[in-house]
Amino acid sequence: MFTELFCRFAVNNKFDWCMNSITELVICLGSSCFARGNKKILETIQQYIKDNQLEGRVRFRGNHCFGKCIKGPVLKIGENFYEQVSEENVKEILDSEFRQVTGNDRLLV
Repeated sequence: MFTELFCRFAVNNKFDWCMNSITELVICLGSSCFARGNKKILETIQQYIKDNQLEGRVRFRGNHCFGKCIKGPVLKIGENFYEQVSEENVKEILDSEFRQVTGNDRLLV
């Protein structure tokens, strides 16, 4: 519990992530989101995790529905919801969650 609270505190105050932190990515796999392109988004996220060596630091899973069908596809990262996610904007969303602008644009996690 202490580690989880410390990691959230660190992130909210723009400190570095603690090494024990695991970020949960949840993609909606309901029929509406899936029909709007979540299959390609899912593949893009899987490749992003692999390319950035985030395995073990990110838990990626599907969820049946977030109840936001009209605004789908929906992606949840930690406590943040992203609506109208597309193959074109998902990398930007992931970068905003996992990168810190420090001149060398290094990964936070």
